[in-house]
Amino acid sequence: MLPAVPLTNPAPLYRHRDSVCVADALIAAVAGLDLLTEISASSATVPEQARRPGVAERPFDVIVTLLCALGWTALPPGVAS
Repeated sequence: MLPAVPLTNPAPLYRHRDSVCVADALIAAVAGLDLLTEISASSATVPEQARRPGVAERPFDVIVTLLCALGWTALPPGVAS
């Protein structure tokens, strides 16, 4: 029978997994998609930019949110991702 309260905490594993995913997302954004150049050269919204060939809207939105959270880019006022 399982104990009522878990004896271990999986949070450190989730943090490690998330940090690996963040690194992969940054590599994809900067090297693979040249996303910072695309964002700075376009006045399109995130959903409009995500409609480019080979790009899915949800992962694109996640990467843009990550770049904004890191302070690497900012969305123009009134433009929601």
